[in-house]
Amino acid sequence: MKPATILLLPILGLSIQLASQQSLGDVARQTRSNKADSPHAKLVVDDDSTPLPKKSPFPGLEIDGLDNTEEIIKAMEAYRLSHTSEDFVATIRSWYDEYDSSLDHAITDQKIIRDRQYSRARGAQFSSIDRNNDPTQYQKRQIAEIRAEDNDRRRFEADSQLSKRIQQTFNRVRYYLSTKGHKFDWFQIRYANGTGTW
Repeated sequence: MKPATILLLPILGLSIQLASQQSLGDVARQTRSNKADSPHAKLVVDDDSTPLPKKSPFPGLEIDGLDNTEEIIKAMEAYRLSHTSEDFVATIRSWYDEYDSSLDHAITDQKIIRDRQYSRARGAQFSSIDRNNDPTQYQKRQIAEIRAEDNDRRRFEADSQLSKRIQQTFNRVRYYLSTKGHKFDWFQIRYANGTGTW
């Protein structure tokens, strides 16, 4: 009889002697039994865990559809009446920060697009030399430029719509907060020409 060959299966913690009389079916049953008896890893959530994102108790701001600011303000008032002042302020701040970040991004994007449009208008994009030397390449560049201009126009319109809706909602929410005695220095409204204050 040849010396037994030993295979180690580190994951299951088994050793199998291939030269022994143990059948493959017996090995499979033993493996299942060991797996069932082994403890499973458990998810532990503690102070060191990464916090899960907290869902806002307020409805999301409708950008494309009908203005739902009134619905948002009603939800804010219901939250104010059922929570402590500290919870209310913290939740309002979290809501504000989320949309302020979107507003900042939209305004920045609009400035970039405006600068690009200004650069295009300042000079000829394609010289007559390009047109005469390589008409095919010139035509490809023209088509690419037209597509880029169209893409910029669409993005600028979307950014503009987003900015206006957030600014309008911020103004109305800020007025609502002032009627409840809240006036936050951080609740400022961004505009393309600068940040609005109280």
